[in-house]
Amino acid sequence: MGSTCLDEWTMAVSGVAMSSAVFLAGGGTIALDRFIDRSGWAARNPWSAWVFSGPLPPGKTRSLGLLLAAIAVVCTVGSYHLLFGAVVSPLHARVNFHRHHIALSETRLSSDGAVTFDAYVDAGPDTGAAYVIAARLIDTAGDTVAAWDGVALAQLPDSAIRNTYPYAWASHFKTETIGFSGQTDARARITLPPAETAPAGGAASLELEAINGAMWRTELSPK
Repeated sequence: MGSTCLDEWTMAVSGVAMSSAVFLAGGGTIALDRFIDRSGWAARNPWSAWVFSGPLPPGKTRSLGLLLAAIAVVCTVGSYHLLFGAVVSPLHARVNFHRHHIALSETRLSSDGAVTFDAYVDAGPDTGAAYVIAARLIDTAGDTVAAWDGVALAQLPDSAIRNTYPYAWASHFKTETIGFSGQTDARARITLPPAETAPAGGAASLELEAINGAMWRTELSPK
């Protein structure tokens, strides 16, 4: 879920409660259901009360009202806990609206020095993108054993960035003038060519550096 949808979860849970009330009380005098009922068709078909604006069978309104109220409470409390916590766990924000984060996984180093990894922008504002300007392979001592600067990343061919969601309207990873970027919710498998700066022997992890100084690191997956 993008941060905009997450911020407006109240609209969804309010919709559950409001639609429950309309289901029980009917659509009112100017509702389409009322015009349907003028012909007497609804009165001749008892099942129509469950599809259109009642009246519901006597004795059913109270029990249905309690059931729908319970469903609305579960939807509200459950979705709040899922997205923000504070019900049976500490308060948290599942998505950070202010700072991008790139989750890295399935990072593998091939014998020729190329690096393949999966990237997912799982947090950050929808209106911007995370801009990566450098990538490095780090050994167990914390030293850089191979590096790609912004120029090298900007020259990645289209085949090196395989977006999970190729649709035109979806969030993508793509090359920029310097480095590459990924919008919130973009997922891709990215391949870095063998680095020219240093051999990749002894590498233990991959580190990406953003234009704002943020760092994201992941351990290399076993071969």
